[in-house]
Amino acid sequence: MDKRKVILVTLCVAMALAFGVHYMNEAGAICDGECAGAASYFLKTFAPQLGNTLIVFTLLWWFGAPAVSKYLEARKSRIERDIEECGRIKAQANERAEKAEQMLSELGEEKRKMCQSYETATAQECKRIEEDAVSQGERLKRDAEMSFELQSATARRRFEREVVDASIERARKEIEARLAQDASLRDKLIERSIASFEL
Repeated sequence: MDKRKVILVTLCVAMALAFGVHYMNEAGAICDGECAGAASYFLKTFAPQLGNTLIVFTLLWWFGAPAVSKYLEARKSRIERDIEECGRIKAQANERAEKAEQMLSELGEEKRKMCQSYETATAQECKRIEEDAVSQGERLKRDAEMSFELQSATARRRFEREVVDASIERARKEIEARLAQDASLRDKLIERSIASFEL
């Protein structure tokens, strides 16, 4: 505590004591009937109380004002820090919201690309399946044609062989019938056969 505050406190205490003593003396005089009149009664009763009140308020202001001012400054600085912290948190929230929005936009773009790639892959797969089906159909058609041609050739050869066999059998029967009817012809055929063996 500096000297000015000590002096001021001392003066205030002295004034309070003086006013108190004066108030007590005057009050005793009033009680003894030595004083009369409203003005003197006011001065002797309420003036000391008013002085004491002023002294008390002066002391409170002198000693309490710095503490209140310090508290208000601390409160102000704390509120300013809270406001700055709120601003920082708000800025972080806005930044996170922007990042989230950007991420959602990127996810939407990636989803669109994935859907497009899936559609392209599906179209290519459908085209490949269609081409495979057409190729397999053509191959089955060729196989069927080749099988039909092979079966037709086999049937044709079988038919030709049967016709040849039937013709040979009919010629053999005709020759046997002619040989049975004509003995000289049979002898000639035998001689020709022997002659051909001799050659």
